[in-house]
Amino acid sequence: MTLEARITQQVRYLLAQGCGYRQIERLMPGDVSKSQVAIIDRRRRIPPDIEPAETAAVTPTFEKCPGCLYRVELPCKICQARKHRHFRIVQNRLRRDKHRRA
Repeated sequence: MTLEARITQQVRYLLAQGCGYRQIERLMPGDVSKSQVAIIDRRRRIPPDIEPAETAAVTPTFEKCPGCLYRVELPCKICQARKHRHFRIVQNRLRRDKHRRA
């Protein structure tokens, strides 16, 4: 699901005025999240040598992640980080148990 053009324009305007991500999220409750504001800000800072037609074609799409149910840009980095953390915990436990038995 993409954000409406008017919401994206409002976010860009507020970013240009110097508002922070959390402040924009509070000013537009339910319309945009802090992560969406960050993505819009990242896309706003694209170098000027890229033509505007190319940047207009790239609009952020947000969907509900099947794993964590957050509304994020897929693939979900939250789930990837959780899987990696779980893997590291399991590996550390196996390594610790192996040293205890020896």
